[in-house]
Amino acid sequence: MAAKPAGSTTRTRTSVRVAPELAALELEQLVTFRVSLVAKLLERRLAKLVSEFDLAVAEYRVLAQIAMRPGCTVREISARTLVDKAQVSRSIATLERRELITRSVPSTDRRSPVLFITRSGRGLIRRIAPRRQAEEQQILAEMSPASVVELDRNLRDLFDRLS
Repeated sequence: MAAKPAGSTTRTRTSVRVAPELAALELEQLVTFRVSLVAKLLERRLAKLVSEFDLAVAEYRVLAQIAMRPGCTVREISARTLVDKAQVSRSIATLERRELITRSVPSTDRRSPVLFITRSGRGLIRRIAPRRQAEEQQILAEMSPASVVELDRNLRDLFDRLS
């Protein structure tokens, strides 16, 4: 393929002319940028869903982690959700005020309280879970089961490489 003359442009998928040396900067061409956009769209959908239960996304994620792993710590939740410990701590304070979780301070390590879901918190998670599952099914409905499995595998592989 012959080299383009200096000053020529390249047509991109969006039909905008871009100088060849700038084509690599076009975000829409980057798979990672599109993955980031999809993540933001999914986060917005989750925010809308959990707001119906008077929760923020961070609070929901913390509550779900405590429901699945009773006795976990702030550090463990932070590591599993990739949310900084300060944000996890703020979410825990809110969930405690709402009596959705409790904390216990073990005598072996007073710096790392362990967290437990309350009956009220468990009831809330039980109301949210079917809605979350239905939302996921709706999002993936147009994909074949094999495509969903492949997407999941690819996302897990990408996560493992990045973490």
